[in-house]
Amino acid sequence: MSGETVCFAKTVLLGLKNNFGRTGWGEASAAPLMTGETIESLSANIKYLASNIKDLNWDNPDEYGQQLGKLLYANSSAKSCVEMA
Repeated sequence: MSGETVCFAKTVLLGLKNNFGRTGWGEASAAPLMTGETIESLSANIKYLASNIKDLNWDNPDEYGQQLGKLLYANSSAKSCVEMA
């Protein structure tokens, strides 16, 4: 990507609300040539992760990232989006 200018990117914006009413936001852009993730794969994997994070340990951020890795191999942008939110 260092040799080109990106003027438009397909992006997923995710909002998650916890039981206390707090909302967190995350975003990820499709980059099929860099990460292999398309807008379709991002959307599907973010939905999958979001539906499976309720039972994860939220006390330690380092452990949370590792737990996301156990739920889904690779797909770093999708996992980053959920982790940001």
